[in-house]
Amino acid sequence: MTTEKMFTPQRAYYLRNREKILARARQRHKEKQTEILAYQKKYREKNIELSRAKSRKWKAENKERHLESSRRYGQEHKEEISLKRKAQRRALKQTIINAYGGKCECCNESALEFLTLDHIQGDGAEHRRKLGSKQSRKLYDDLIRRNFPKGFRVLCFICNSSL
Repeated sequence: MTTEKMFTPQRAYYLRNREKILARARQRHKEKQTEILAYQKKYREKNIELSRAKSRKWKAENKERHLESSRRYGQEHKEEISLKRKAQRRALKQTIINAYGGKCECCNESALEFLTLDHIQGDGAEHRRKLGSKQSRKLYDDLIRRNFPKGFRVLCFICNSSL
């Protein structure tokens, strides 16, 4: 193809007015940003598996870039992430406590901050070793996965320490 055919009148117009055209496109994009984000969210929800596959592929191909971006986001939103995780842990604990009665079996204390889960048979250390973690999150996830099995009860810290 020769250069004369490539240089059409439309191309000449674009080259003369490039900055003005790009500024107008940026302005339109800015004005329609909420519509664009809503459309993208709807598309992702409709094509969730495809979106996840694309995301996994991009992360695998851009490992360093993804890690750096995640680190930067974590540092910039440290407080927000901390509050969100705290709320998630509290909600998970509330779910477990409610499933096993919601209050201390000895003294009827119901303040979540004072309640803990007790292994009735006294095999808590063995159970945690089996799970491979001392984190309550692992224990809670295990109990949920096993549909809240018997052998556990709710006690406050004082009652749990005295028994």
